[in-house]
Amino acid sequence: METRIRTYNRLEPAFGIIRAVGLQTLVVLTGLDARTVRRWAKPKATGGTGGTIPTKYQPAILAHAKRAGLALSEASFFPRDLSRGQRARTQAEPVAA
Repeated sequence: METRIRTYNRLEPAFGIIRAVGLQTLVVLTGLDARTVRRWAKPKATGGTGGTIPTKYQPAILAHAKRAGLALSEASFFPRDLSRGQRARTQAEPVAA
């Protein structure tokens, strides 16, 4: 019998934010179910968002982080390898619904 090791998707920056804020807290803040929040850290090829957190939830997450004293900022929602110019272009692009 073959033993399969379950691997978890940990795409950043979503995985780090989920870990820092907490899954259940994000469920309450966003009104989403836990499965949907976990999808943020999964690759797009498997039905996830590729490590991105939808823009409409970011203000509530940032406000909570500030109240809770968590070290999150607007930059926390972008991959660390993006330059400042790329971040600005990414923010300016319309998001498909």
